[in-house]
Amino acid sequence: MWTITLPVVTTAHISRATCVALENRAAIAGVMESASYSHGFFVRFNFEPIDDMAKLLPDIAALRCWALRRKHDWVRIDADGDEVDGLPKFDW
Repeated sequence: MWTITLPVVTTAHISRATCVALENRAAIAGVMESASYSHGFFVRFNFEPIDDMAKLLPDIAALRCWALRRKHDWVRIDADGDEVDGLPKFDW
């Protein structure tokens, strides 16, 4: 059986604009897949090299980099998730 482990981080690590984009299933550079649920999102990052890093939203870039360093391609972003030192924090 294939089992995955994924970190759960707080929704405070994404901006309101990113939240809206994820809710609307908009294409977001660096994100391969996403799924929303009542308290947040499951996000799968694209770890292929990105030619123009300026295309990444700053919060997605930070979360993607954090996940890449830990070898997690999936991250759960949840209202009750953990706050991670070094990631941006937004009040919205």
